[in-house]
Amino acid sequence: MLTITRLGKCSDQSKIAYYTEIASLNYYSNEYEPQGYWYGNLSGQLKLKGKGVTHEHLLNLAQGYSKDGRKPLVKNAGTEHWIGSDLTFSAPKSVSVLFGLSEKKQRKQIQQCHQIAIEKTLKYIEKHIIQTRSGFDDYKNRQRVNTNKALFAVFEHASSRKLDPQLHSHCLLLNLTYQNGKEFSSLETLKLHQYQKVLGVMYRNELSHQLTKKLNLSIQHDDEFFKIRTVPDELCKRFSKRSDEITEAIAEKALISNSTTKGKAALFTRDKKVHLPREALHQYWKVESENWIPKYPENAFQNDYKLSDFKSEMLSELVEQQSIFQHKHLLEVVNKYAQWLGLGIDVALDYLTQLERDNEVVTLIHPSFGECYTTQAQLELEKSFYIEAVEYSAQKSHAMSYQLSPDSTLNQEQQKALTGVISAGSLSIINGLPGTGKSYLLKELNTAYTTNKYKVIGCCIAAKAAENLQESSAIKSQTLDSLLLSLKSGAKKLNEKTIVVLDEAGMVGVEKLNRLFEYVEMSRAKLVLVGDYNQLTPIQAGNPYFRLKDKIPFFELNNIQRQKLEKDRQNVLDIKSGQVLGVLNDLDKRGNLSFEKAHLQAKANLVNDWYSSFQSKPLENIMIASTKQDVADLNKLARQKLKLDEQLSGLTVQMLNHEDQLLNLQKGDQVMFRKNAHEIEVNNGSTGLIKEVQQLIDRSINIKIALDNGKQVEFNTKYYSALDYGYAMTTHKSQGLTCDNAYIFFSERYLSKELTYVKMSRSRNAPKVYCASALLEKTEYLKELSLKAEMEAEKIDAIEFEAN
Repeated sequence: MLTITRLGKCSDQSKIAYYTEIASLNYYSNEYEPQGYWYGNLSGQLKLKGKGVTHEHLLNLAQGYSKDGRKPLVKNAGTEHWIGSDLTFSAPKSVSVLFGLSEKKQRKQIQQCHQIAIEKTLKYIEKHIIQTRSGFDDYKNRQRVNTNKALFAVFEHASSRKLDPQLHSHCLLLNLTYQNGKEFSSLETLKLHQYQKVLGVMYRNELSHQLTKKLNLSIQHDDEFFKIRTVPDELCKRFSKRSDEITEAIAEKALISNSTTKGKAALFTRDKKVHLPREALHQYWKVESENWIPKYPENAFQNDYKLSDFKSEMLSELVEQQSIFQHKHLLEVVNKYAQWLGLGIDVALDYLTQLERDNEVVTLIHPSFGECYTTQAQLELEKSFYIEAVEYSAQKSHAMSYQLSPDSTLNQEQQKALTGVISAGSLSIINGLPGTGKSYLLKELNTAYTTNKYKVIGCCIAAKAAENLQESSAIKSQTLDSLLLSLKSGAKKLNEKTIVVLDEAGMVGVEKLNRLFEYVEMSRAKLVLVGDYNQLTPIQAGNPYFRLKDKIPFFELNNIQRQKLEKDRQNVLDIKSGQVLGVLNDLDKRGNLSFEKAHLQAKANLVNDWYSSFQSKPLENIMIASTKQDVADLNKLARQKLKLDEQLSGLTVQMLNHEDQLLNLQKGDQVMFRKNAHEIEVNNGSTGLIKEVQQLIDRSINIKIALDNGKQVEFNTKYYSALDYGYAMTTHKSQGLTCDNAYIFFSERYLSKELTYVKMSRSRNAPKVYCASALLEKTEYLKELSLKAEMEAEKIDAIEFEAN
């Protein structure tokens, strides 16, 4: 795994001390961590090669000076100079556990494997990714050039903040490079962040290779990662205590803190890691593992497979979520398969060259990304779909006239869209910005068609969205997958008097949309696609909804009605056009943006503000975050807030849910259903309030829940356990929802223009934004957020570009 953190300016020396204060040359005697070392081509140029990292040298170089601090190397040398980035490479958990419980000899060998894997990856970074600015091209675009000159300070650590075995290395990439043999300059790190996931896979591939070669260890798949076969999964779980685990005590302290007290609370400063000597750690880990003894095989690891044996799987995976792929995607998938075979970076790079020349791989030229690729199969799928879809949209067999009732409240834009769809061909699109009344229009559309003896059926990607569609428009709806399944089995049939409405169509990939279209075309039915091409893009390959908008009858709703104030309506449009920083600054001026140094405090602020509105209108106030972990943290804090306010009652019952997470449940808890269950009529994303919860003699749990839609369900956890707290939700869960107030946690870890657009357009009132950074000041961090929030998802159809 690789994480990349920008370290900000060097005004705070503690950022450097964090790496140097526990380093020691003699850590095997009775010390803490090994001294850092210099790596990269600049280490030789600066006469640092082979020397240990000292605090003084690192601090001077981090500020842009020579190692002795006498000579500025870059123009802005000093405390305002940006330090650079922390590239943290972490070994898979099973490797760390094996390292923690092995004897010295084997530990040293594992360390060597880890170090070689890191250095191989850093070497690739230096050769292919280290860049600096070099003027502008003829179109005034910023030019970047590779320099092949970098300086890394590498610090190896053995444990996590919770003192679990976690072999990892912080590789400080200092903000220095040397170009054209003439002068030093600062780095351009855009490409580094673009390649973050790829570089993490390359590290794991080489680590896997070194472990099989040096220690004969047998490895196996572990989702995207690999694991050591001889290390028990239970042991890995035992040594996986989260470093940011929120207990009730921590949550309470965060929630009651306020502007006068939080500055004094040590809890909200940067989490300081507790350090123990390595030998003490190893003894502690042995006791915690109940003296588990690692077994090292005597026979060499045997692998009878080659990368070429998995060519079809790799190509299928490459076009599963995107129609075209770049060199970095090829690099990622090849290294991922190579890690499972223990082959290493060199073998992966050799095979990558072969794959790029394979006849099944088609080369394309993209105007922004340059040379890209797709597969022959994906190209043929898209060609046939778009040709047939456009032809079908021209057929007028479903065109009809319809007279609106005199008391209709549709606005002019909605009336025009309604008239256009019912008089258009057999395939048409309604595209509406958030809050323009798409659901209201669809209700009238349903009336128009049913009045003329048509049967209207609806479908969506998600079950909760289908439920919302049915409630808001009276169109009987289901998930797209269940509709396709029933059409395939013959349980449901379409005919020329059927109207199929696909809502949130922008989230549907070309392969699945093509399957639905084939049934529609074969039965001579009509297909209406509804959505917003600015919102979340398809999970699968292609972006057919966006591409079709210029090719078939297309009716737009641009008159935003959801937001009460004109300024908030304009902010939604500004996010749509990529002006996120301006929106964040506007919210900040209006007091709707909260910034903290600690993520926990930012989340606590969010929950406190949310709770003040949630008490009076629970369904009209929602908390949104991009990552599951951030949602989980908000849920824990929200539950503790209710508990402090005595809104939860009765005995606390503990249950393990479908993901083996421990939930504490009481009467008054708000929960979310995470899987569809037709037996109790709940969908993935449905929420409700616990009315009764009781543990039975057999340790199973009976739960009675009042759903937000007014229904009540009762079930036993032996038969359904896919529950989670329901106070906060992910951005994907929030798409399609409308509320009075949205409380949004922003993190730079998972952002895109589409995610930002969805989050910031849910509420009638101005959204409230919460964010935190321990390393950057607010103005710097808002720029970081906006840069990522303005990047569009790379969802492009292959046939948009001519093949070479």
